[in-house]
Amino acid sequence: MKKCPYCGYSNDNEAAVCRKCEGAFYATAGTVYRGRSYWLGPHRARAIRHYALILIVVGLIVKIYWGGYLNWPIIDSPILAALRKYLEPLLLYCGGVLYIFGWIAAFV
Repeated sequence: MKKCPYCGYSNDNEAAVCRKCEGAFYATAGTVYRGRSYWLGPHRARAIRHYALILIVVGLIVKIYWGGYLNWPIIDSPILAALRKYLEPLLLYCGGVLYIFGWIAAFV
């Protein structure tokens, strides 16, 4: 299996062009073909989706732990309660938007 130098996708040994990003494995007739250019690339888009999932999980932990949904002691400090009011939707919604952005950026 040949690994693409541009996107890291595994291709057949006989392949001259990557099936995923259409990048050439070798130059033909003196021309250099770099393949498809991405805005961010598949690796950075995957990293963005990874960080977005971390934001969503932390937002859910804030919602469950500080929200008093389980038998844990509720943190009732006025400063932390005001912080939770803005932190919970920020983490959840920004994480969701970043995750969708990561999927779109992988193909653009």
